[in-house]
Amino acid sequence: MNDTPRDAPPSIDEEARLQRRSFVRALSRDALQAAAALVGVSEAVRSAALRAVTVNRPMTSFELELAPVPTVAARPADALRGISAYRRDDEGRLLVTDRTLLPDTVREVACANGSDLARLLGRHAIGSGPVLGELSAWALAGTAAAVVSLDGPGRVNVLRATSAIIASTRPSSAALAKALRSCATILETDVEGPVPERLAALGDSLAADLAAAVEAMAGHAAALASSSLSNGGDLLLHGGFARLATGSRSAAAELVRQTRALGADPGVWLAEGRPSGEGRIATARDLAAEGIRSTVVADAVIGTLVASGRIGAVLVSAERVLVDGTVIGPVGTYALAVMAALHRIPFLVLAPTAVRDGPAASSRDHVTTQVPRQGAERPGALLVQATDAPPLMDQTPPELVTAIITEVGST
Repeated sequence: MNDTPRDAPPSIDEEARLQRRSFVRALSRDALQAAAALVGVSEAVRSAALRAVTVNRPMTSFELELAPVPTVAARPADALRGISAYRRDDEGRLLVTDRTLLPDTVREVACANGSDLARLLGRHAIGSGPVLGELSAWALAGTAAAVVSLDGPGRVNVLRATSAIIASTRPSSAALAKALRSCATILETDVEGPVPERLAALGDSLAADLAAAVEAMAGHAAALASSSLSNGGDLLLHGGFARLATGSRSAAAELVRQTRALGADPGVWLAEGRPSGEGRIATARDLAAEGIRSTVVADAVIGTLVASGRIGAVLVSAERVLVDGTVIGPVGTYALAVMAALHRIPFLVLAPTAVRDGPAASSRDHVTTQVPRQGAERPGALLVQATDAPPLMDQTPPELVTAIITEVGST
């Protein structure tokens, strides 16, 4: 016999489930009304807009199931094969690597339009780095092609709304913000013209510029660090040096190649702040594919390693560099800068001009992205019982930075 009173209050789990259901229903209703307001929008476009609007905040796993991005291929990760951020298949589709299963499994998902990109960014299936610029232009080209039958104002409304949602998923990314501004310029100047083709061409141009920037930055960094490395010092890399962040060319592999060309042959140590360490392992695999050995170390070891005298130079990536020289970078960057300053080790920031703030600099507000809680709870992650979303980025003041290196030199 069940002694539980019929009017007993719901359990905490049941109450949370009811609140989540109520929230999702309200969100879906509001999104549908917003989509229906677009003049002349077809049923397919209304559906795409609805899916896009639902990622204006970190999504729950329940919501992700409502509109999943289809998996195209999945395979076990190969330790001797690099991991690309994206590729084009034989049909010309853009396939993006879903990093939520890394480092064990490489899963590719289709990214056909801005709605797909926003969902992938919203659940951190795509990481950070300057590669977001080219991805956003290609994704918006797909959206533009899907709404080509609308009149000019209708196309602009859809593309502006989609751009705003994509931007909201990565407020810390300067490369993404700049690319979206370039996309907006195309809309404003040629809305009746071949917008899909122009957006796709912009993505191609950004990809080529980034590849050239990676090569140039590696050369400048190698020259700057050569004196420290020629005496037997090793390199310590932290952040987005893998192709997952830099697109078609691995910054880590290019850096080691150019350092060796100058006569040094440093050891390479890799560190990262993400719970599952997929980024540093992706960097190690990029290096292994080039025949370059590296050592992946736990974050807790970094302080002892820096204090040991083995490190000749610390190199980090940046998500954004503010006008005053403050570096927004992968979490752990600030701690590394403090350690490097204490032990008088050069602390170098690789930051292509795509991630530099212009004269109208953004403030420090909203530049620290957080990992959605479901991302921290996935199988294999360390934060299984996470009570809050840990920060993904931190801020390093300019006085701790030895030099900021771009494709045109160092400052």
